[in-house]
Amino acid sequence: MRDSLTTDVLYELLMQIVRTGTPRQKWLPHLLGTLGDDAEKERYTLLRVGHVLSWGSAMYALRHIQQDPNEATSIALTLYCLLRFEDDQTRMLEIASSLGERVKTQVDELRRMTE
Repeated sequence: MRDSLTTDVLYELLMQIVRTGTPRQKWLPHLLGTLGDDAEKERYTLLRVGHVLSWGSAMYALRHIQQDPNEATSIALTLYCLLRFEDDQTRMLEIASSLGERVKTQVDELRRMTE
């Protein structure tokens, strides 16, 4: 378990999870398992992804994820795009692009790794 993670470290951990061939539905639980006790804000942000995946409105889901921004916010947005729009890559990339260069790049890299 790790405490206080930076965005780059969280992204590297997510990439390692993807590289191992872990099924998409287990990416979030595996990533949460890497967080230590001091990463409460990051954990709460990542848990929001699981909470909003079934919401019909991407706009409301993204707003909810972005409450109280912290080191995990871009990773949470990346996970949301990859998990929510798994079957619609055009929409996945469209949403990711609207969230900024970092999220767009992360989504694109991880999407390519799973092809």
